[in-house]
Parts: sequence; structure tokens; C-alpha cells
Amino acid sequence: MVERYLRSMEPSLEIQYASDEKNMPYGEKSGSEILRLTKQLIGAHKGEYDVLVPACNTMSVALLGAGLTGPRVVDIITPTIRVLSRQHLRNLGVISTYYTHRSRMYSKSLHALSMPSSSLAKLIEEGDKEKIQVELQAIIEPLKRRRVKRLILGCTHYELVDYMIREMYPHLELLYPGKYQAEAVMRRVQYPARYGLEPPRLFSK
Repeated sequence: MVERYLRSMEPSLEIQYASDEKNMPYGEKSGSEILRLTKQLIGAHKGEYDVLVPACNTMSVALLGAGLTGPRVVDIITPTIRVLSRQHLRNLGVISTYYTHRSRMYSKSLHALSMPSSSLAKLIEEGDKEKIQVELQAIIEPLKRRRVKRLILGCTHYELVDYMIREMYPHLELLYPGKYQAEAVMRRVQYPARYGLEPPRLFSK
């Protein structure tokens, strides 16, 4: 999804994409396992990129928690929190994997009501629309009862079923971390010297 945002913003970007299909989704694994897999995936492509773009909330939580971010890393969570904090939004909710939920990065920074799912990302990969709808109902209905008006899709998998959420709750405003991450990447690309970088090659997960 993030690659799609980047391509729409600048089609000429040099982007290398990699995915750990064997072990995805990461969200319900242990923290140590998530970090190990994240470092393994990144290490396999060391030297092939100038800017690392972990287009996954779970991976971003792992990298942030381990202090493995810096000027060459544009995670998905930091830009989202930065943008939404400036907007001072109320009635804000977030749905995510349990790992992202337990980190409290969104809920603490944005005072967002957080609802996790242990299965939604996997169901989306499997493509069972009936089960996806049941799970969406279960995690979003409590937010609706609490009068949440804006919802952060705290897993990039969830963007693939945003139309289902809109059909169920048409008055719920959806917020896309991948878009904020892509915008942050573009700032690095357009002003690389500000971050001590050469014109970058991107590596997106």
C-alpha cells in the first residue's frame, strides 16, 4: 500500500520492495520473534538502499522499541503521530494487531481508543470476506458505541478492506498511516541534505 502511495506521488522513484511471505503477518508473534524477523529481512538487503521504509505498523513498533530508527529509517508510526497530533483530533480510535495495541504508541500519544484483533490481518490474507466482516464488526462496534468518529487503520492490511468498513459505518472517517509515511518519505527524497543523505534509493517492506 505504501509503495502505491509513493508511486502516485513520484512515479520515477527507485524503490526496492521485499516481503516476508513465509512469516507474515507478524502481529501475533512474540516481540523477540518480530524483532528477529525484522532484522533478518532488513539485513538480507543491507547496502541495497539509502532509506528504509518499513511499511508495517508491527515492524515499526519493533524497530522503535529497540531504538533501531534514525535518519535513514522512515517508520510508519512516527509520521502518523506527528501529523495527527497537530490536528488535535477528538473521538479518535485505532484498530491494529495485538503487538501494536500493546505498545500503546498510538493510544498514548493520540489519546485514541484502541481495539486489537488477533486474526484480521490473517483473514485478509486468506480472503474470506464473510469472516472478515464478522471480525470487523466485533472490533469496530465497541468503538462506535464510544462515539469514535475517526479511525486509524493501524495495520496496512486493513486498508485492503476499507470499503467494507465504509459500507458498515459510512460516517466513520478513516485515517491511513501509510499515506503519512509516504509523505514523510517524500520529504526525505526532496530534501536529502537536511537528513545527511545522498539522493536516496528506497527499500520498502
